[in-house]
Amino acid sequence: MIHFSIQHHGDNWEHLYWLAKSLASAQGSIDVALDGSGELATQLGARLAGPSVTVRQSLPVVWAGPSVVMQMREAMAHSVGVPGWEWFINLSGSCIPLVDPYQMAQRLRALQSRTGKHSFVFSFQVKRAPVWVPYAGPGSGKVAKLFRVPYVGDLAVERLVEAGRFNPVAEIEMRRSLWCAELATATGKQLLLRGLMPPELQDRQAFWRQYPYTLGRQWVVLHRKVVEWLVSSPQVSQVATLLGQTFLPDETFFQTCLASAPPDLKEGIDMKNNLRTKMGTPGRITAESLAHLAIGDALFSRKASGPLPALHRAAETLWQRP
Repeated sequence: MIHFSIQHHGDNWEHLYWLAKSLASAQGSIDVALDGSGELATQLGARLAGPSVTVRQSLPVVWAGPSVVMQMREAMAHSVGVPGWEWFINLSGSCIPLVDPYQMAQRLRALQSRTGKHSFVFSFQVKRAPVWVPYAGPGSGKVAKLFRVPYVGDLAVERLVEAGRFNPVAEIEMRRSLWCAELATATGKQLLLRGLMPPELQDRQAFWRQYPYTLGRQWVVLHRKVVEWLVSSPQVSQVATLLGQTFLPDETFFQTCLASAPPDLKEGIDMKNNLRTKMGTPGRITAESLAHLAIGDALFSRKASGPLPALHRAAETLWQRP
């Protein structure tokens, strides 16, 4: 049995409804954490009503901010109170299943029997030297944009922007060099980014002497015993506290924690494959492109785009293949 944890924000309700209905079966339980109003969560919960489905209002989530890891941890804590499941799979509301839940469970059992691996994560160790950014004083207070997210930077960040050297999404060694927090305003949510104070710099340098700097994708397939360890371990809480002050922490949280998991757990974790096409890198998945993706062990692809009824029919047809 599989526990599907869906984190959704935005307004793609048609696909979210189809996704949850498609995954609802005797083979799994579904938890939808909705970044929206309580009223929306209640409405969606009524529409998806069933013994295996829960719909809850999530924390407000800001892309690249600490709230993503907070919500991931909350979803795992919720899952351990749900009986009966063996695997935990986290999803966004725009993911597309390439096989049905029964086939997923069969594949996971076959993989475990064939390889000895019960959990699947994509990770890689960063070899580049860190680029530490020291705090240089307050900035102008001007709101800028990093991809789709508004942010306010300190003087050090603004100087990097002026020099054309500020891109912590692509320059991955910079992510751990920034202090990051979130601010909710009357008009929306934004990030606060600044350089590191001397004690913070010392803490981070000590942290990454202990742990390898490891990145990857936030999308995982985890055995229940791994989730239970992630929820209960004081070590994981300490890692989450420090990473929760960095930029884009969701792409290093699982990787850092599991790289230091107890040996009996770690030996069963495949750290090079998360069972997603392109390791969960988003793309425009349409009805026409879907069949070409359903090759190998991947269970999901992302993101849904194009005419959704045609995409959904194509996926349902795909599941019928022998």
